[in-house]
Amino acid sequence: MKFYSFQSNLIISLDSLFNTLIKSKFKVLNIFRKKAKKNSIYIYGKPGGGKTFLVNFFYLFIKSYKFRKEFLRVHFQEFMVMVHEEINLKRKKKSNNPLDEVASDISKKFSLIIFDELEILDIADAMIVSKLFYQLFDKGVIFIITSNYYPEELYKNGLQRSQFLPFINLINERMQILELNNKEDLRFIGIIKTSKKFIHPLDSCTKKIFYKLFRKLNISQNPKEKKIISLGREIKFKETIIDSVFVDFNFICSYKFSPNDYIKVAETFKIIFIDNIPLLGRNRLNEIRRFIILIDILYEKKNSIYIRCERKLLQMFDVKKIQIPSQRTVSRISEMTSREWNN
Repeated sequence: MKFYSFQSNLIISLDSLFNTLIKSKFKVLNIFRKKAKKNSIYIYGKPGGGKTFLVNFFYLFIKSYKFRKEFLRVHFQEFMVMVHEEINLKRKKKSNNPLDEVASDISKKFSLIIFDELEILDIADAMIVSKLFYQLFDKGVIFIITSNYYPEELYKNGLQRSQFLPFINLINERMQILELNNKEDLRFIGIIKTSKKFIHPLDSCTKKIFYKLFRKLNISQNPKEKKIISLGREIKFKETIIDSVFVDFNFICSYKFSPNDYIKVAETFKIIFIDNIPLLGRNRLNEIRRFIILIDILYEKKNSIYIRCERKLLQMFDVKKIQIPSQRTVSRISEMTSREWNN
C-alpha cells in the first residue's frame, strides 16, 4: 500500500473525522453540536488520484468499530434510486411530506454516508437534492463525497440549474473542500494489462475471438435467455450462461435502461461482456452518459467486464470540450480489464 504527498491533506482530514466520530460515540460533542466545525468532506480531482481507494480504506477501517447508527457506503446514483423509491412509497401511503419523511428515516439509521462519484445527470435528482441534503445536514448526518468536479462545476448547463444552485452553496457552507491534484492516473501505474478483456477493433476476426471468450467461461452449457425485473419492468437478455451475460452496446446503453436497471444487471450477473462499442463521439451523448453510469456501477459492485471496441482504450471517446467524465471511465476500464482486478 503506497500513499502520495498530494493525498496528505485528505489523509489528515479523514484522521480528524475518525477522531470526531469516536468522540461522538461517547457523546462528547453533543453539547457543542451547533458550533461544530465542518466535519463533512467533499473531495474532487482528476481520475486516478486515489479518491475512491482512500475513502474505501477509511470506510473499512471505521466500520470495524461499533456505533449506535450505521455507516453507508454507496454510489451516488444508487443512493438516488433508493431515495426516489422511498419517496414513491411514501406518496402511495398518502404522506403530506414524503421527502421530509425519507430524510428523517435516513438520519435515524445512518450517521455517516459516503458517496463515490457525485454527479447530477437527471433533472429529477437536481430538483430534490438541495432539500434532501439540507435536512440531512441539519439532522447531524456527516458526508464524505468524491467527484471529478469542483462544486461550482456540478450539473453545469443542466436543465433548470437554478433549482440545483442551493446544493452547491450547501456544499461550500457545510463541507471541507479538498482537491487531489495528481499529475498522472495512478491506475495506469504498475497494472499488468491483458488483451483478452479489452479487444479492438470491430471486425470479423475480433468478433469471433470475443464471442469465443464468452463461451469458454462455461463451455459445458449453451447460452439461454434470462429475464430480470427492475421496478416492475421485465428486461430480457438473450445470451446468458449462469452468471455471465453477453450484450450489445446499442442494447445495454439504449434509452430503455436507467441507473436502477444497471444496478439489477450488476447484482444478477457477475461477468458482463459488452460488444460492438463504436467510437463514442458527440453524436452519441445519451448513450455515452448511460455507458459511464453502467461502468461506475459495475466498478462499485466489483463485476468483471470484457469489452470489444472500435478504438483503443485511450481513444474510445471523442468528446472534447464537453463536460463528460470520460477520463474516469477510461481509467476504471483500464483497472477492470487488468489481471489484478478481482484477484
